[in-house]
Amino acid sequence: MIVETMSYEEIAREYDKIHDSIFPRSKERIDCQGMRRYLLKHKNEENVWFKQLDYKVDHNTTFCVLPFTPGWKAFQRYGCHPYVKVYLIYLTSKGYMLLVRGGEKDDEYAFFTSHLFDRYRERELRDLSMDKREVIKEFFKHNGDICSVPFPIEKYPDNQLGITGKGVIFIQKITDKIWLNKTYIRRDQLQEGQFEAAMCTEEGMAYALEQRKRIQELLLKYPYQHMHINYF
Repeated sequence: MIVETMSYEEIAREYDKIHDSIFPRSKERIDCQGMRRYLLKHKNEENVWFKQLDYKVDHNTTFCVLPFTPGWKAFQRYGCHPYVKVYLIYLTSKGYMLLVRGGEKDDEYAFFTSHLFDRYRERELRDLSMDKREVIKEFFKHNGDICSVPFPIEKYPDNQLGITGKGVIFIQKITDKIWLNKTYIRRDQLQEGQFEAAMCTEEGMAYALEQRKRIQELLLKYPYQHMHINYF
């Protein structure tokens, strides 16, 4: 059970227990034949996301398995089976937090704040009425691959930027294996004037105000690339 007084490390360990208990069983509920029938009728459709499987851990915690495929050919190459994105949602006093495990050795943890998804809903989807869980699904559908690059500054020497297909995520290092994804801006918000307006609404992000040009340079140096670090 996850409680708000737990550290990030303790929550990560709790995630491991939940994942090991639920994920193996979830494979039985993935309707590969139904997905195959759908894709046979829609062979040209790309980036197909299927119905999410939710497993209620307790009143405040849900383990989610979200099947998807880049398309029919990828589905065939993967043995007529989808990729799945796996994550944990848990409720805190500040809203829903989300946790994903990934990395080359599947031993790194990425926390996403409720605030990040609020900003994504406001800035990218522009639909404040959309349910938070649908916002999360839309976020991963378009930003599931994150290219993390170092973004050190004097006060936060271990910070990183997450470059996605549509925007930029500001990431804080917690430990060598744990990262906190704090907020999101669209790429076009890096224009002068827009960036200042966006950052002024972000609590604790004043340090970024002077970094606009540097962020633009990083985007040119590290163009967005597919890094499937969170696919299982």
